[in-house]
Amino acid sequence: MRYKLTRMSRITLTVLTTIFATILALSIVWTLYYLWDIPISSNAIKASIITPLVIAPLIAWYVFGILKEFEALEKKMRYLAEYDPLTGLLNRRAFEKKSTEQFHQAKNSNNNLAILMLDLDHFKTINDRFGHAAGDLVLQTLGDFLNQHNEHCYLIGRIGGEEFIILVSDKEAQVIDKFTDSLLERIRELKFKFEDSELQITCSIGLSCFNPKQNTTTVNELIKEADKALYQAKNSGRDKAIRFNEALFN
Repeated sequence: MRYKLTRMSRITLTVLTTIFATILALSIVWTLYYLWDIPISSNAIKASIITPLVIAPLIAWYVFGILKEFEALEKKMRYLAEYDPLTGLLNRRAFEKKSTEQFHQAKNSNNNLAILMLDLDHFKTINDRFGHAAGDLVLQTLGDFLNQHNEHCYLIGRIGGEEFIILVSDKEAQVIDKFTDSLLERIRELKFKFEDSELQITCSIGLSCFNPKQNTTTVNELIKEADKALYQAKNSGRDKAIRFNEALFN
């Protein structure tokens, strides 16, 4: 019921409430007259019309205003529960939930799936040199860039600081590798204008792939593998992508 009410405008609700209150008041007056033979004066009839026309709009406007504010607050809270407020990407909790659903679908339908962990190189230097406003600009712009170039991305999230995560579903390994290399190159070419400065960044990527023949049982295992590969990429020169290989990491 509340959902239906909040879909209507505040003015419409106020008008409908006023009409209803007026009809109700007149009904009460005529019920008293016809059922109990209580004499009704013309003043009483006028009062039954004027009173709800004056009072009902004021009360309805106030009540429905609160209802609209509550709906906006509830909508904002639902958004913040799933999305990162700075970049508009999924937060860690929402990404893990949605990626788990995708992982089970991939297993059941024998599809490939990949997790890319992306970390900005030397991001702390940007914050230290230009301030956190510049850092926020870089994160926001990169978030917009990932959303606009998501032809192979099923899910994109920011899971902390300068770390992002991408889920690619139902793509062959060669397509995923090509997409990863392209992502590295396009991020190198990004330019971030902050005040009088033009900033550029690179990133490191850890990649973990799942195919139906593997024994991987949860998406969290893939995320951990991608994180290990990312750590290796950061420690071997940055600005590169490394695919997790169980033989190399054991």
